[in-house]
Order: sequence, then C-alpha cells, then structure tokens
Amino acid sequence: MGGNMGDGSGSLTTIKLTLNEAVPSDVQVNQHVVENITYTPTVNITNCEFKEVPTRGILVTTRKPIVIENNTFDGMNMAGIYISDDARGWYESGPVRDVTIRNNTFTRGNAQAIFIEPTNPTVSTEKTVHSNIKIENNTFFMYNKRVLDAKSVKDLTFKNNKIYRQDPINGDGSLSLAVKDGSSTELNVADSAELTVSGSGNTLSGKLYNFNGCKNVVIEGNEYDGGMNAGSSISNMSASDITVTNDAMKVNADSTTAANGTVYYESDNEKVVKVSSTGVVTAAGAGTANVTGYMVVGGRKFPTNAVTFTVSGSDLGNLPSGIELTAADNKENIKVNDTIQYTASLKWNDGETGTEQTNAVTWKVYDAKTGAETDKATITTEGLLTAAKPGSVVVTASTVNGYAASNWYRSGRMER
Repeated sequence: MGGNMGDGSGSLTTIKLTLNEAVPSDVQVNQHVVENITYTPTVNITNCEFKEVPTRGILVTTRKPIVIENNTFDGMNMAGIYISDDARGWYESGPVRDVTIRNNTFTRGNAQAIFIEPTNPTVSTEKTVHSNIKIENNTFFMYNKRVLDAKSVKDLTFKNNKIYRQDPINGDGSLSLAVKDGSSTELNVADSAELTVSGSGNTLSGKLYNFNGCKNVVIEGNEYDGGMNAGSSISNMSASDITVTNDAMKVNADSTTAANGTVYYESDNEKVVKVSSTGVVTAAGAGTANVTGYMVVGGRKFPTNAVTFTVSGSDLGNLPSGIELTAADNKENIKVNDTIQYTASLKWNDGETGTEQTNAVTWKVYDAKTGAETDKATITTEGLLTAAKPGSVVVTASTVNGYAASNWYRSGRMER
C-alpha cells in the first residue's frame, strides 16, 4: 500500500486500513500480511567494518534502492549479508527490488558470504520474491562455505568477483624449501644440489553456489583460487535459468581447480649459484647466495623460506639455459660398429654470450627399455656414438648446471 496513510490506529503494532472497494475474495484472515511500503527506506551502507559479529553482518530488505559498497565483513558467525523477506515468523520486511553489492571484502566467515532466503514455502520461477540483485567486484576469502546462496530471485548477477581460499596452504600455512637428502648447501664451483618443496595447497570440496527457484541468473568473469569448487547446486529451476559467461562455474555440477600451482625458484646472486626450473642448483662462482622458491596459484604468490648456499672455487662464467640434441642425417637405425654424430646445441639467456660461456656437455648412453647405462654403444666427448651390440639406446647430453637433452633424445636400433 502507499500514498496518504490518513489517521493511524494509535498503535505501533497495528495498521488501520481504509479500503475504497470490497476485500478480494482470495484474501483470508490470518493468511495475508500488510507492509507499509510508503515508509520503506533507501539504504546506503559504505566504508564500514563489521567484525566478529555473532549473527549477520547486515540483514536488509526494502523495496527502495540498496547500495552496500566498500565495506569489510570480518569473522561473521552467520552470513555476511542476509536478505530475507519474512511474512511467517518475524514479520519484518517484504521483497527487495534494487540491490547493489560491490567492492566489499569478506573474510573469515563461518557461513555463506551472501545469503538470500525469503520465507516463502512455495518456490517457483514463475513467481519469485526478490528481483534485480547485482553482486560485483567483491573479494571473498572463503572457508569451505558457499559464496552465494540464493532463493527465489529474478535477475540476479554475480560478476567480476574474486574468490580465494582463506587458508590456501595446509598445515601451518607455509611452504618449506630444503635441499634433498644427499645434497649440500656447501658447494664447490661446478657442483650441484637438488631442492625440494614441502607443503601443499588446501582443497575446499564444497560447491560455492546454491540456487533455489531463481530466474535470469548471470555468472560472469569471476576469478577463483586453486583448490576450490566453482560448482553449483540448483532446485526448483532449470539449468537454462542460469547463464555462465567467461567463468569456471558449472551448473548443477562440480568444477574443481588444482590446489597446487607451479613452483618457481629464484637465486639472489646468479654469479654464485643458478637454479633451474626443476630446482637444480649449480654453483657458478665463489661466494654466498640465497635461493627462494614460490608457488603461484589463483593469481597469488606464496613464497618459501630461503636456503643459503656457500660456494668455493673459481668462477664458471655464464651457464646455458637449455639444450637441444640432434643426430646427423636424422639417423636412427644403424648396424653394429656404425656411428652417428650427435650435436648438442646450448641455449643462452640474452646477453650471456662470448668467452664467458661454459660449454661443457656430459654425454651418456642408456638402455631404452631399462633406463640404465649400457655398453650397447659408446659415445665420445664430442658426441660420436658407436654401436657395440644389438639393441635400442637413448642418448642424453647434460650441461654443467643440470639441463639435459633427454627431452629431445634420438634412439638408434643397432642391427647385425
């Protein structure tokens, strides 16, 4: 109802209605409620911090525009934002018609980040309670809870939000870098050591979305951390009621992302030690250097501790950044006592050329079936292979800093 309210009842709990025509026959005593929509407010909640509230951060419903922006919801025991519509218990409010939730941060929440649940017992997309809710450009740090749980909404948009794990790394939340057994942090020039990273990404198995009786739902352009399930559950609606664009979200299905990202390594002094993408450290010159690892997942970077290496001896100079192996005339099948000339081509980083290059290559021959070193062929320091016995072999060439041509090997079957 709206307009001039006329004389009131004199009571804060009773509304006096004056009707200009007969009451419709389908309006029954104790079956309908009345809301004074003239006095529903416009709501703007901006630049506030809600911290460790035992209930909801915000409980809001009004037909007039609602804007909730640039706020922080930290440690809510229930939903960060709760939109209801209660004509069955508390009789507090009616539907919303224009809601914008943008640029907020949700962290350490123990329930749904955004919870939309009117109390209507009959749910149908033909007659939704709420409409026109936009949730955009927010950042969510989640435990294994739903980021959005919505019931009976028409025209619901969840767009360009970022959803991260609250605790991305298992255990104490850190990644640990150490040298493998058999390796040392005390090296001579040209020595190498292998690194290992312990610690793994946390996996959250629960679906991030739940929709019940919603219509015209748009999920678009959201970013998800690793180890999350960007899937959804739906009820009282069909998959066609949801449009997914440029988003990992799947309708009524799981959509999991890898919990662990790519591990990288960095040396703070490459004139002392260099480290490969696989964590092989090579001593290049005398001195001390720190090596740090880090994992990149979900657009975030998680560093390890630093490992300090001390190197003794003379400088090696510039080291290659890769190696490729080719066989002369592309030979593969040869007879015993025949030869194949292999060439190892080293790759260099920009600017690492000239007389300071370290071109040393180590050649080895392995049995193609067992992977063990074999006497089926011999190979010289210049890469000349000679077949000694029948069989198949794999030729590898390795640089002083651990790059191997096993990724580009040529095998030869040696016949009598």
